[in-house]
Amino acid sequence: MAVIRKLADANSYQEMVVAALPLLEKLKNKVCNCKDDLAVAIQGCMTGRTKLTNRITNELKWVRWGLVRRIWANFMDAVCSRDCELTDTFHLVKLGKILDETTSGSGSCLDFTDITNRYGEIFASERLVDAIWCSNRKCRKELEKKFNTCCYGNLVDVFSDRMRRNLYIIIASMADYSDDELSMGYEYPEYVLNTVNSIADALDPEKSSCSRSTRDCEEL
Repeated sequence: MAVIRKLADANSYQEMVVAALPLLEKLKNKVCNCKDDLAVAIQGCMTGRTKLTNRITNELKWVRWGLVRRIWANFMDAVCSRDCELTDTFHLVKLGKILDETTSGSGSCLDFTDITNRYGEIFASERLVDAIWCSNRKCRKELEKKFNTCCYGNLVDVFSDRMRRNLYIIIASMADYSDDELSMGYEYPEYVLNTVNSIADALDPEKSSCSRSTRDCEEL
């Protein structure tokens, strides 16, 4: 109830995140305590004949569940690190601040209005990672210092080249192709992999062309 009251009294996104953190941390701990069993249970639920999944069961049975479990395990290893709290792994408080600065159009280094307004253009003609971390010359060092931390680094390091390819394979395994398309050797569009790579790179300041530092691990 205290969390709900604090959420109701919050005057900004950042205050809402701070208010929710104790509850989110408890939830994380519960999930981490049963992360392996949870992955198996989710697979069983999603591929079983239930009212929830009955309409999509045929598509889900083709999913490469072994790869899904592998990605889940790597992701949860980063999330469940004893050295990092949830807010450090996901920069939750900073993300709340970004929402506040962007919605108010503050013009600060955490104001991403330009990116949200030009997302389609940026995605089509620029490297998304550079648009996020390098577009404002005055803010490059500040953004990298704030976000290029070890706890967050453990998370983005999950998105290795192999993991990205596995994610692509999982998405492709869900595609609903006709027999004619399969007989012609139809392959899932390569732009899907390019999109996965672009988004994964954009999460990591070290992938940007303006990066001048390595992970700040002193906090650990």
